[in-house]
Amino acid sequence: MSKQLRQHQTIVPGNPMAVSVVKTKRNPNGDIAGAIRGWKSKLKTAGTIETLKANKEYTKPSVKRREERKTRTYNCQKRWAQMFD
Repeated sequence: MSKQLRQHQTIVPGNPMAVSVVKTKRNPNGDIAGAIRGWKSKLKTAGTIETLKANKEYTKPSVKRREERKTRTYNCQKRWAQMFD
């Protein structure tokens, strides 16, 4: 069984975050480790892990605004530096 076919068989219709365990000749019970790897990669691409980590503790709205302002000014300065260098 090719890797692409095995990855295609792990897709669960109707549930984009789910992964099914694929049974092969080598693993008659199913490759659980591969299913967990696929599930973790789906969580990472969806951004679920980052949101969970960000929501571990409460951040005040003023702190969020301050951080956004900081990143905006940094990006603006970076753009200006690229334009005039």
